[in-house]
Amino acid sequence: MSTTRKNEVGLIAKQPVNQEPLIPSITHLAIRLDDGTKQIPYAQLYSTQSQGISDSNAHEITFDVGQTSLQGITLSSDDLTTITFSETGLYYVQAAAHVGGSGATASGNVHLWSRLNNVDIANSNTIQTVIDGSKSVVISQGIMVVQAGDTMELVFSSTSDSVGLVADFPKGEPANPSAAVSIGMIANSENLMKTPYTQLSSSVNQFVDDCSNEAQIVQFDVTGATIQRMIYDTSDRSLVFEERGTYFIIAAVQIGSETGNNETGSLDLWMRLNGIDIPDSNAQQAFPNAGTAVLPNALAIEVKAGDRLQILFSSTNKRLGLIGTTVADESYVPSIIFTAFKAMNTRS
Repeated sequence: MSTTRKNEVGLIAKQPVNQEPLIPSITHLAIRLDDGTKQIPYAQLYSTQSQGISDSNAHEITFDVGQTSLQGITLSSDDLTTITFSETGLYYVQAAAHVGGSGATASGNVHLWSRLNNVDIANSNTIQTVIDGSKSVVISQGIMVVQAGDTMELVFSSTSDSVGLVADFPKGEPANPSAAVSIGMIANSENLMKTPYTQLSSSVNQFVDDCSNEAQIVQFDVTGATIQRMIYDTSDRSLVFEERGTYFIIAAVQIGSETGNNETGSLDLWMRLNGIDIPDSNAQQAFPNAGTAVLPNALAIEVKAGDRLQILFSSTNKRLGLIGTTVADESYVPSIIFTAFKAMNTRS
């Protein structure tokens, strides 16, 4: 159920004018990870406490001990920040933080990234701007191989001691947690090398040349890419599937400008399969007050061997695009984080 506080605010479907796919008012995905014969390791963790306000240093996110759902993954009872994996395998992790400020004038950026065994995971950082006490959600997602006994933490920082992670408790609704993380095993050790998956990112700032012309195809880095049973073709910037099946795909772009993130406008993000735009695959992020934000877009799709997927974007302001950022003592903030995997490879 969705509720709003003002009747002019709600879920909006929109048809862009530049022959792009429809921007749906909502996209809902559900992917089965197991084969129905055995339970798989998973975790769903929340925090119902505001964190980091009045302190802009980096902090590991603290989760609620009573707000957990765990199978084969544990949360440290000593500090409630450390997640431990009991089984070797390939895991998908998606973290979301509800960011905001301590008052009507609170402004700054909140960063969110991950650590594995106390080491920052490369290219896992994302940023969300808070302006005048605004509230929004920032996500960071990825797929990774872990060994039994490995530990993970979710980490955040801010550029101002007046902004951080905010928990809300609206009347008559579930709580808005300050942070939530979902973890699920994609493949166990036996199927690890058989499972098609990829984790891509880009350190390149990317912009459209002409806002009224053809959209831009997103470029990924080849160096540092994690890819198995798929191919990234640099000639047309497409991901080529080597194996048929149902795939979960999520692209999250970091939107901003090279002039201090002070540009306004909107940016659209969608997907194309075999040269044809995927219907209803579009998403839009508006910037009425400048800043930087993460725009995620996800889908579940059936593909054949040899199919080619591209990620595209357009912008109403040619100075507003996908921005990568180096942050001292933190993981790098890529201009895009892209994750894809074939579903139901968990057990042999």
